[in-house]
Amino acid sequence: MALATLAVNGGGEGTGVSLEGATATLGATPDPAAPFVASISIANGLATISVNSFSGYWYQLETSESLDSGWVPLNEELVGNGVTLKFIDSTPLSAVRFYRIQRRKAGVEPGGFGFASFTNAAPDSLVTANSILVSVLGGPAIISIQNGKYSIDGSAFTDADGIISNGQVITLQQMTAAQLATTIDTVLTIDSISDSFSVTTSTIPIPTDQMRQGNLEGVRVWQLPNAPNGDRPDQCWLAVGSHPNGDIYISGHDHVNNSMLYRLHQSDGVVRWVGDAETASRKVNNWLPGESAEKFHTRPIAHDGRVYVATLDSSNMNNDYLKTRGFHWYGYEPLDNELLDLSVSEPDGVGWPTLQIVTIQKDVENNLLYGMSIPRNELVRYDIDRAETTLLGKPSAWTGYFYSNRFMWVDSRGRVYMTGGSSRPQWYKGESASTFDHVWYYDPATGFGELQDFPLQGPNAMEVGQWDRTGEILYTADDQGNVYRFTDATASWSFVGRPNFSGIGKGVPKTWVFQLSADAEKIYIGVSDVSYPNSIWEFDIASGVTTELAKLRELDTVASSQAFITGYDSWDANGSFYISSFSMYNGVNVYMLGIDPVRIKAAKDSTFDLIEVSSQTAGSNISISRTGSTDVDLEVLYEVTLYDAFGSKLQSVPGQTTIGVGHKMIELSEIIPGLSPSASFAYAEFRLVADGNDYVLADNDKIILK
Repeated sequence: MALATLAVNGGGEGTGVSLEGATATLGATPDPAAPFVASISIANGLATISVNSFSGYWYQLETSESLDSGWVPLNEELVGNGVTLKFIDSTPLSAVRFYRIQRRKAGVEPGGFGFASFTNAAPDSLVTANSILVSVLGGPAIISIQNGKYSIDGSAFTDADGIISNGQVITLQQMTAAQLATTIDTVLTIDSISDSFSVTTSTIPIPTDQMRQGNLEGVRVWQLPNAPNGDRPDQCWLAVGSHPNGDIYISGHDHVNNSMLYRLHQSDGVVRWVGDAETASRKVNNWLPGESAEKFHTRPIAHDGRVYVATLDSSNMNNDYLKTRGFHWYGYEPLDNELLDLSVSEPDGVGWPTLQIVTIQKDVENNLLYGMSIPRNELVRYDIDRAETTLLGKPSAWTGYFYSNRFMWVDSRGRVYMTGGSSRPQWYKGESASTFDHVWYYDPATGFGELQDFPLQGPNAMEVGQWDRTGEILYTADDQGNVYRFTDATASWSFVGRPNFSGIGKGVPKTWVFQLSADAEKIYIGVSDVSYPNSIWEFDIASGVTTELAKLRELDTVASSQAFITGYDSWDANGSFYISSFSMYNGVNVYMLGIDPVRIKAAKDSTFDLIEVSSQTAGSNISISRTGSTDVDLEVLYEVTLYDAFGSKLQSVPGQTTIGVGHKMIELSEIIPGLSPSASFAYAEFRLVADGNDYVLADNDKIILK
């Protein structure tokens, strides 16, 4: 893929042309944004072109005496390593010579567009390729496709011939084969250049479940299918998570033998089994006779293209863990649709002997995972690059066995925050209240420490939590509904409040559902395990006002028959959050509910104004429109995502605007706020974000920004 074309004027015959005498013109579609050409110098008639490179790509310099003639490679490809690469033309310049810098992603054959292949895909499923920025054309060209469809700049997918130009972004889709172990090649041809997007179906049937509608508008329901070997997912403890692309990952486990991982594909609304602990470990001969994996108790964590979980094979707060082999790390690879046993390369084939992991968290900046063990409450660290687990230990004051935190967090400085203990009689093990009535931490530089100025409303470990969409403010809570705020910039802590679940009667409910709205104004909290029906409540952060959104039986009659509801920080891209509903050992597979709180408000309250927001291009601007009353301002959220030329995500930039009183729409001209002028990217996508509070999306189509 051409980054740019340069015309270098050597000033006529001869040698010794100075840099000041040379001129260079860049092509119209640089990728990424200039300055990718760091410098052009001429010495003794020879041109040297320096290029800013990126890791994971190969670069090559080509030359031509005329833009109408062919291009000739001048040298071998050089691998990008994040520094400047130098290309030297050993042939002296004459009048004008044209140079072209080619870049291809590692693993992509020269001449191709760079579509990644998929394997182990589900039969009869819709698969979408990575998006590609087109930049190799001499002008507008005919585009055609076989065995699939394409979209240009986010438009509707089509299989009809069309016209495409440099600077446009193309995405492919394919409906996979109905048969197992079958490959379909979607062949894209632009001008005279062809490339294939290949998808191969799985060698084994993949269990699935189709969505059905709940009782109210805005409710969708699935039931997790059995694993291929028949293992039944009848429990799901705090194990629902979301991916940046909007897909939902959920673990189901039988609390006896095995743990399964499932993926809800937003493209077709189907839940599919993507792997289980036993199958993944047996594939690499890392499953011993008599071994089990009672639970993936961990919320699936998406990081750098992979989804991570870890096993918990004994959750009792006694010595039972000593009878286990130890926990495994697992990682799901979307391109290969495969769950991998990451611990196979570690000593003894486990993350750490006999330890079991109840929750994990990621350190994005340092490419690390952290895990908390139960019942020893020791912290482990997994170095993803080195595939290596380290046992870090615990604070010296943490003695004996006690309730482990189900949620911990990592700040921007790499510090891990931890809590422990429980005042509930069923989990209290005699631990000291003065030890666990505040937050503790692990600092990679200084080790463990305590934060007396981070007080808790009693000695109760954090159970759930979610960052706001900027990653600046964290809201977290214990299992009794006490809500706290952590501010990353100042590393500060405050108590927000506790919802007033009025009318629920006696008992302290388990608040295992915790979903922060995208506008960070509301938290949707679930109540279960008391005499009052399982229900979802809306907690207003600013005022503390608490109102019941809906009882689960109002949302879905069948799913509400189960005992527990859990799930935190699990929103899709369209304004719905996802929870699990299940009992224990009753032979009923886990239900998963997708809940759109704004549509539920409208369904239950005839006076609620259901506002729909949509976006479209308006020349070089973007127009955002709203329906409904214009009596009040409407704050609208959006996100701009930056990509390289091969569709790899570089950065997401959150934004917001306000449609003022009396107005139905607003036009945005400055669309990418707060972006550094030196930021390098090939193209950007704009999409609206449902705020989870005031409005829904009339559409969620992406808009390509030039």
